[in-house]
Amino acid sequence: MRMTEMKMKTPGINTMSITGVSLLWGVMLGLIHPGWSVLAAAVIMAGWGSETRKVYEPIGLKEQDRL
Repeated sequence: MRMTEMKMKTPGINTMSITGVSLLWGVMLGLIHPGWSVLAAAVIMAGWGSETRKVYEPIGLKEQDRL
């Protein structure tokens, strides 16, 4: 049995993350009410959470050993 290590990988940005960043910029530039910053933080966290996936890799193997 091999020991494995869990790592978190994010493949890129999705629509939810871009929406959250856009809302945050609107708040920072004063274009929308500061109350939207709560929604912006929630949307950014939801976007990051939907991108994150767990990857299990064997412990102790170097990159060239995996090929």
